[in-house]
Amino acid sequence: MSGIWSEHPTLEGARVRLEPLTGTHAPGLFAAVDDPDTIFRWSGAVIRDPSDAQSFVRAAVADRMNAYPQFPPPGTGGYPPPGGYRYPAGYPMHPYGPPPNNNLVYGLVVTIVYCMPIGIVSIVKATRVNALWAQGRFEEAHRAAASARTWAIWSAVAAVLVLAAYVVLYFWFWGLGRGVRELGRRRCIPPSRA
Repeated sequence: MSGIWSEHPTLEGARVRLEPLTGTHAPGLFAAVDDPDTIFRWSGAVIRDPSDAQSFVRAAVADRMNAYPQFPPPGTGGYPPPGGYRYPAGYPMHPYGPPPNNNLVYGLVVTIVYCMPIGIVSIVKATRVNALWAQGRFEEAHRAAASARTWAIWSAVAAVLVLAAYVVLYFWFWGLGRGVRELGRRRCIPPSRA
């Protein structure tokens, strides 16, 4: 059963042929790349000349050969530990690192727990972070993450101020009510006749 997952068959249809990548595909890959900045915008690899294409194909074939099988090979004791994505040799890691924390949790907590509608602005800003990052607009993604956090903090501060104002007004009206009752009691008690 595990042998079927290690095979790499060639699939042919009426208009398409899918076959395992080999070194002979490097010239065709280079020919297909008319604008490397557009095609490889979202990947760590850039193919600008035939040697880049050959290196890319060689690394892809090596990754396929070293890839985790669908089922662990018998007698190995299971899958190897995950190592994450490896960039092909010679290509740099992403210059901006991982995407920023979108601070969505803060916006949700402030909006749901404190019932503050200002938190909705934080949620909207937070949901834009990952989309901006995926589009390659890295600075805007960082600004949206910072803005989401700022709106969440201001919303939490507003919630605390509203709560404090409510407590102050409650006790003020409570004291005012006691004073009115006391005044009413003094006026309503008939003078004693001696």
